[in-house]
Amino acid sequence: MVNKQTYATIFKEKNSYNSDINCDNYKYVINELLKINTFNSLFDIGSGRGNLISSIRKIFPNIKISTSDIQKFHDFDEVFYQIDLYDVSTLNQIDKHDIITCTDLLEHIEEKILIIF
Repeated sequence: MVNKQTYATIFKEKNSYNSDINCDNYKYVINELLKINTFNSLFDIGSGRGNLISSIRKIFPNIKISTSDIQKFHDFDEVFYQIDLYDVSTLNQIDKHDIITCTDLLEHIEEKILIIF
């Protein structure tokens, strides 16, 4: 099970854990979104401090962005869903979105769980 306090401690320090918003994962996601370029909403699973959504918001200022994590670790004014991927019932609250992103999350999931969207 995920320890929320562990993540709160990690994300408290501004320069820790993926503080570089220009990391390769985020560049890849942005480049793929630029190829699509015709979407109105995006749902980011495991948003952490919001580094990816910050980059997306700069390039796509008019799309609806929703974020999610086990608790809110960022101060962005986006729609936020508190979800627990180990509790499928928490996924029922999520609206439909054109794009779903999920970076820097799967390495935190135990092997025994299977998530189907």
